Amino acid sequence: MPKNKKNKTIGIAKKGWIYSTLIIAVIFWALITAGLFVDFIKGHYASVLKTIVVIVLLLAVFAVLSILSKNDKPKE
Repeated sequence: MPKNKKNKTIGIAKKGWIYSTLIIAVIFWALITAGLFVDFIKGHYASVLKTIVVIVLLLAVFAVLSILSKNDKPKE
């Protein structure tokens, strides 16, 4: 049973590049959408909103990368 679980973890780690590619695509889409949204508002809080969106996206990227790196390490 533990051996089967280890193989499943390795399979998830091998698929990590697919997940990271999807995450990068989603981030670019979110940045473009946020840019359009900020241009639509044209308000005083536009730069603040853009900064918050970028910070949240960066935190999400670091969280996902840390999860993928944890799955990548073989357990002994």
